[in-house]
Amino acid sequence: MSEKVRAAVTVASGQIAIQEFDMPSLGKGAAICKVLMAGVCGTDKHTYSGETVQYKGTPDEFSIPFPIIQGHELVMEIVAIDEEGARNLSFDGDYLQVGDCVTICPDVVCGTCWYCKNIPSYPWCEKAQFHYGHNRSSNSEKHLYGGFSQYMYIEPGARLYKVPDGLPNELACFTEVMCVTYTLEKAREFSGFSLEGFNFGDSLVIQGSGPLGIAHIAMARMMGAGKIIATDISDYKLDIAKAFGADVVLNVENSTPQERIARIKAET
Repeated sequence: MSEKVRAAVTVASGQIAIQEFDMPSLGKGAAICKVLMAGVCGTDKHTYSGETVQYKGTPDEFSIPFPIIQGHELVMEIVAIDEEGARNLSFDGDYLQVGDCVTICPDVVCGTCWYCKNIPSYPWCEKAQFHYGHNRSSNSEKHLYGGFSQYMYIEPGARLYKVPDGLPNELACFTEVMCVTYTLEKAREFSGFSLEGFNFGDSLVIQGSGPLGIAHIAMARMMGAGKIIATDISDYKLDIAKAFGADVVLNVENSTPQERIARIKAET
């Protein structure tokens, strides 16, 4: 590994600078990963544009601690790991080693509160430790806590996931994005009630065909949806929605609410 690491540092809203850091030493139960690819989340853009309070109104509310290395949609290669980290950093119980390709849950939760023990979804944790790419400054001891960097430091308590052999980096990088589609799985939990939730073969309307809308279209198709209807204000995005599995697309700027309701009723 190089002794120096370069990273794109958001020094303030609207200001990004390339900075150099010393390669951190490997702590007990930790790992160092080479970043192979990082996506740009809408949250990253919000921070850059000046919206710097996250999880507002929750016990985990925080303000962005500039300067910070952003980036949390990641695929990485392990370049250094100790025995404790090899045994404990994988959420699935895999034994990790140098050379493994991994992705990460960006949120390091406490694992002890009621929500962590009963609802396995990071937004509910009452005592979250920190969030990669969000709330640990590059001025901290290990510096490298975001994906817009050549390397990233993985703390004990983080959750890594081995990337299957043969999965391209361009797809592995979307792991965190696809996790957002767990809303469809939550909807399926309600399918025990008549005409509620999301059953196999059901029709869906997905409102908005941006990156997360497209992810929901793809997941809905994989989960056995029937007819998928997508909306947006952009014909360009609607063409992408069709390529990813939408059966019907509606441009909301070219129709009235009444026309859209009638079309959806006719389709379903």
